[in-house]
Amino acid sequence: MFKRFLILVLTLGLVGIGTAGARDRIAVEDEHILPTGGDGWSPWPWSLSAPFPWSDISGSWRVEHGDFISYFSLRVVNSKASKIPQLVIHQYDGETCRLLSRGVGIEGNNKIYAQMTSLGGTVYRVHYTAFNPKDSPQTPLRGNFPIADVMVVSMGLLDETTPEQMSHMQIVKVSQSLTQYGCLADLADRK
Repeated sequence: MFKRFLILVLTLGLVGIGTAGARDRIAVEDEHILPTGGDGWSPWPWSLSAPFPWSDISGSWRVEHGDFISYFSLRVVNSKASKIPQLVIHQYDGETCRLLSRGVGIEGNNKIYAQMTSLGGTVYRVHYTAFNPKDSPQTPLRGNFPIADVMVVSMGLLDETTPEQMSHMQIVKVSQSLTQYGCLADLADRK
């Protein structure tokens, strides 16, 4: 397990070396994949992360950060070769529910590490971390399908390697659907 995690980290690091200045090169069609602005400050106590909630994670999730709204479809699959669970991720635009990107994540140190690739070719990283509500520095947000943990998604370009360089936001479960229909249903409910 650690060997696979180390290989993923090294691969992400090597790819990240070649993406210096990537924020300036994000294509127009990719403008909605990452939140803009923000000071990068993170209140989350990373050392207190909870075990990842594999049994509750499948479904559609919404994240909001200022004007940035995005949906993620998360599906648990098991690798036939390694029997290690993986998270298949699809990101959808928060206004149109149009597919923006896709990727796969694996667990390491109670966190899911994923590399995402947008339809326009931008490669970026996404982390999912769970916290016990009593350890949350922010009031826990609740979605349509509350789970026991507070879920945080961290997003940044591959060359943004420290927590201070990434955006960290609570994410809430809005549907059991594993497709963009969870996004469409949530948008209809919010109007």
